Amino acid sequence: MGHQKQSYKGNPLPIRYCMRPGESEATLLFIEGGVGMEAQFRKVAAEYFGDYPELVKKIEDKEYKREDIVEIIEDYNE
Repeated sequence: MGHQKQSYKGNPLPIRYCMRPGESEATLLFIEGGVGMEAQFRKVAAEYFGDYPELVKKIEDKEYKREDIVEIIEDYNE
């Protein structure tokens, strides 16, 4: 699995996507700096990483936050 950080001229906030091999399109996980985005990130990430219950628990328990996306993906890929 990989992730991509992207920003656009009209949107100065970087956007984070994840995509597993075999998926036809990337999933938006969060927009950095967005108001109220931590709770939204936990919800989306828990659903996206739902096949890894231990990782979901760390996200829901706030051990992992959206700024930890690289570590989350490394944990998922192990």
